Amino acid sequence: MGADLSLPLKSQIGAYSVQRVLGQGGYAITYAARAKNGELVAIKELFPEQFSRRSPDNWVSPKPGDQEDFEYIKERFVREARMVCGFNHPNLLKGLDWFEQNGTAYIVMRYESGLPLHQHLRNKSSNFKVTPGSIARLFQGLLVALKVAHDQHCVHCDIKPGNIYLGENFLPVLLDFGAARHAVNERLYQAHESLVPFTEYYAPIEQYPEHSGEIGPWTDIYQLAAVIYRCLTGGKIPSAIDRVVKGAPDPYYPLSQLVIKGKGYPVEFLEAVDWALAIQPRDRPQSISEWRRRLDRPMKRMAREAKKTVRIDARDRPIVETVENTELPPETLETLTVVSKGAKSGYERRKTQNVPDDYDIDQSLGKRSSDGRTPVAFRVIIWCLVLAIVVLIFLMVAENFGWNLRFLADYWDEIRDSAN
Repeated sequence: MGADLSLPLKSQIGAYSVQRVLGQGGYAITYAARAKNGELVAIKELFPEQFSRRSPDNWVSPKPGDQEDFEYIKERFVREARMVCGFNHPNLLKGLDWFEQNGTAYIVMRYESGLPLHQHLRNKSSNFKVTPGSIARLFQGLLVALKVAHDQHCVHCDIKPGNIYLGENFLPVLLDFGAARHAVNERLYQAHESLVPFTEYYAPIEQYPEHSGEIGPWTDIYQLAAVIYRCLTGGKIPSAIDRVVKGAPDPYYPLSQLVIKGKGYPVEFLEAVDWALAIQPRDRPQSISEWRRRLDRPMKRMAREAKKTVRIDARDRPIVETVENTELPPETLETLTVVSKGAKSGYERRKTQNVPDDYDIDQSLGKRSSDGRTPVAFRVIIWCLVLAIVVLIFLMVAENFGWNLRFLADYWDEIRDSAN
């Protein structure tokens, strides 16, 4: 999609002034805009490029012969807008308002700062690290968010790392509920069967029109499980269409059979993800609640173990990352101290018993702690040296004072003898 298809900057849509384009896709354009009170918001404009065009006065109209398709897509978009504006959950993008203008429709949403998950996964220098603890925290929030959406009969249909934003403290926010996109893809696929209408490696088999499957919560469950697979393995699962080739074995390799099961991920957790990635919808969990009955216990264990992780963030000091092992007793945490650039290189393996949440590993390494104070051991040594110096000075003064007393005593004796 060309930039000339978007609204000009400073355009007024509703009570908002367009500031810049945030993103463009096959069915919508998203802008950053400001309200009259200065609040920054995100506005999504319905603009299905294949079925519509924009005139010089910014009016959006269907292309010749596409009136029916455009109206169908617009109806789905408005339905999506109403649902999004009804959400009230920290892990769901909050819709603030929606309206129709310029022949199309708009959704006003809370502006979310941060980066999508797929950028964190690709960037090795990202502060977000894939660990059992971070995975548990990430997907616990998303599972609750999807339950809220499904209870309102809203299925996302396009869950992938690019639609999961990590904001402050890596709080995940699920973006871009795809009711309108799904409608666009349906119509595009009917017209051009060579087009892949979905994000291929995250789309379950029921999203392919030739398989005419029913879309439901199990669709989102498959996609979220595919995101977990991507996080844990660094790769994508085989496309659903490749998994149903007649006479060929399923090329999907179960997570529970990979070596990652010994990296702090309980086997029960990996088996629950495998269950959600079953190729046929009937073989998957049918609801988030059903899936969580298998997921909650291992994920709580993953999150609990993560609280024992000791981590300091400094430029020239050791960075500690846990090596989690399910065979270790719960009171013992084995840590791998990775010495970063600027410190002595190498690795120090150590075991820390009953590590409190506020424990500072620098104290055991004899370096300055993260709050700038000198570690206890070093302070004790300094105070011992100071005390020794004070005692030495005292002895010297006392010896000199004793000599002066003897001198005065002798002088007094001489005075007394002369008086006699």
